[in-house]
Amino acid sequence: MTYTFIARTCADLPVSACCRVMRVSTSGFYAWQAHPVRNKDLDDAYLSDTIVDIWTMSRRSYGSPRVHAELKLGQDVRCSRKRVERLMRQAGISGLVRVKRGRATIRVPGVRVADDLVERQFRLRPDAGLVHHSDMGSQYVSLGFGQPARGVPVTPGTCPRRANLRSGHGRVVPGACCQARGHRCARGLR
Repeated sequence: MTYTFIARTCADLPVSACCRVMRVSTSGFYAWQAHPVRNKDLDDAYLSDTIVDIWTMSRRSYGSPRVHAELKLGQDVRCSRKRVERLMRQAGISGLVRVKRGRATIRVPGVRVADDLVERQFRLRPDAGLVHHSDMGSQYVSLGFGQPARGVPVTPGTCPRRANLRSGHGRVVPGACCQARGHRCARGLR
């Protein structure tokens, strides 16, 4: 770029003065003038255009391994994966990166846990007489829910569709149908 500027605009000035002002070497200018574009640079420019085309066709999702595979298998272009990585980096493109999901809190031994100011009481087994309602009863058919529920003193039951959603004042009340029937409901405990 600098050498091109010197060759085009400074034709009537001494080359050594122009190179000194532009802070490039005079020998580098003459070497560029003898061979303005190297074959490798020209090949990289063509390959970079092809890489950008593949990346764009993939809706900007392919990274270097997939772009390299597309070059090798789809377009029969022989080049290394590291060259594809370098050209993608120079072009400022990259594939989509999966977002790592956060993990649950892992307790560190010796670190003090905050006090439970609400004084919640978690029970592993509910009291007898608790009724668990579902809208259509499909939960009791599934093995993942039905078998553990059979070992707990909970009575399965179903409410009419949406019967437990609205109270007389228009607000949502979980377990409203159960309160009308006079028994405790798992929905009403939330």
